[in-house]
Amino acid sequence: MSKKSVGIDVDGVLANIHSPALDIFAKRYGFLTKYNDISNWNYLQERYKISRSQFLAVLDEAWVQWIDVPFVETTIVQDLGLLHHDFNVVLITKRTRGSLQNVLRWLQFHHFQFNELIFLMSGRNKLDFPIHFLVDDSPKIIEEAKRCNNKTVYLRSQPWNMKMTNLPNNVIRVVSLHQAVLDLINKL
Repeated sequence: MSKKSVGIDVDGVLANIHSPALDIFAKRYGFLTKYNDISNWNYLQERYKISRSQFLAVLDEAWVQWIDVPFVETTIVQDLGLLHHDFNVVLITKRTRGSLQNVLRWLQFHHFQFNELIFLMSGRNKLDFPIHFLVDDSPKIIEEAKRCNNKTVYLRSQPWNMKMTNLPNNVIRVVSLHQAVLDLINKL
């Protein structure tokens, strides 16, 4: 029997890129924002009137210091190892070209176990790929999940998605990647 595939987002699920990005925002724009203040997906753009390209440029800059990008959870390397034992692990991440090499360096340096790495620039949705499950932190994934009701999405709780309520039946909110991994293993 072939293994089922689990898609895992990088930023916000594995990598806490937001903390170093907030430091850059503070230095460059004088934005004093705490991680838990980011109450929606476009919070920084809306609050400080910056463009999407300015926001993405700061994220790219934060990835330049890839060695300093912290984990979202201390157990993520072990959790991916557990998942990798029974599932095909597909890292699926949307980003600009500017951060590709640094994200790859970060993943390799920390010895993440995965079967495939997909970088999306734009266009395709993560749930369009041949995966059975997805762990993501974007509130936008909920709309995608409604049209892909044959796939299960684990919405990894973050301050920017906490206002999302009335989730479709195929979306399960989890407080950690670890919780999603345990649930997936228990489904076997």
